[in-house]
Amino acid sequence: MTLQELLDMAVQHQLIKETRIEPMRTAVTQYAAMLGMEPAECLPTVYDLAEHQLVAFVQAHAPADWTRRTLTNLHNNLQFLFRLGREQGWLEARSTHFKSWRNHRDGPKEGWVPRHELPPKLIYRLQEMPASLELEIQDYLQWCQRVVQPGRPHSVKKRATTCHGVYESLTRMAGFAVHFQNLPAELLTLRDLCDPALVHEFIQWWVEERRRKLTPGLRNMVVNLEVIARHWLKDLTIAKALKELLTGDLAVADAVRDKQTRWLSLVQIDAVGQTATRSTPPA
Repeated sequence: MTLQELLDMAVQHQLIKETRIEPMRTAVTQYAAMLGMEPAECLPTVYDLAEHQLVAFVQAHAPADWTRRTLTNLHNNLQFLFRLGREQGWLEARSTHFKSWRNHRDGPKEGWVPRHELPPKLIYRLQEMPASLELEIQDYLQWCQRVVQPGRPHSVKKRATTCHGVYESLTRMAGFAVHFQNLPAELLTLRDLCDPALVHEFIQWWVEERRRKLTPGLRNMVVNLEVIARHWLKDLTIAKALKELLTGDLAVADAVRDKQTRWLSLVQIDAVGQTATRSTPPA
C-alpha cells in the first residue's frame, strides 16, 4: 500500500477527524517530498520507518526555516497514520517495538524511578486531602460554578474544567505546606493555603529548586489564591499581599508569556497555504 493509498483508506474509513484531514494530507505531501517521490509511488519499504529512524530522517531533510513545533507536528501526524495502518492490517506489524528508553539496550538512565514509585515529597502534591480541607475547597468550587450566586462577581464564575485546574493547584500548594513546611495536614484550611508568607516560600522553592525559572503556571496559581482571598475569604489584607507578589516576585513571569518569538513569519504562513493547495486533489 502506497503512502497515498494509506491516507486515502484512513479517510475513507473515517479514522481521521475531519478537521485533521488537511493537516494529514500536508504531512504526507511534505514527507514524500523529503523522500524524493510522489505519495502515490511511495511504498512501505521506503516510508514506514521506525520511530527513531523517522525522527532522524525528518530532522536531516526538513527545511532549515522549520521550527521545532513544525517538526514535531509532522512526526506526530506520520506516526499516527502508520499506527492506524498497522491496527487495520494495511501495514505489516513490527516484530519489535519502537526504540525508546523502555527497550533501549542501555536501559533507562541511571537513577530513574517510575513516577508512581516516587515518595510523596518528590511528587509534592498532597495525594490524600484532609476531609475538612476537601469539603472547604469543594464548597468554594461549587460556589464558583453556580449560574446565579448573589454577591459573587461575574468574573469569578468558572467552568468545571477551570475548577479542576484550580483544585489541582490547591493540592500542590497543600502538598508543599505539608511536605516542605511541615504544617499538619489535618489542620490545613483555605486561609492557610492563601497565606502570603507560605506563597512567597513556594515561589522561592519553585524558582530555586523545582523549575529553576518563573512560569505562567506559577503566576496563575497565585492569581487563583488571590481570587479566593478577595472573593471567598473576603480578606482584603491577604488579597493585597498576594497582589503585591504578582507585581513583585512574579512580575518577570510576564516575559514568559510573550509568544512573539513563536509566531510564524508571513513567508512560512504562505508556504503552508501553497502546500495545502497543491495537496488538494482536483474535483
